[in-house]
Amino acid sequence: MSYTDRHIVETYSGLFEGLSASSKIELIESLSKSLKIEKTTKDNKFYKSFGALREQKTPNQ
Repeated sequence: MSYTDRHIVETYSGLFEGLSASSKIELIESLSKSLKIEKTTKDNKFYKSFGALREQKTPNQ
């Protein structure tokens, strides 16, 4: 983790101290969902890129 990332995390952590336990749990659930979506999106983009330039024509046509 870079210095900047660590500073951002620490700053947000200070803001979370005032939240109730249930709000913190909702925040954790939301962050977890965003990580799953982000990974799925990256994987899909990666695998779809292999067919991105696919055409029906062969190079000799």
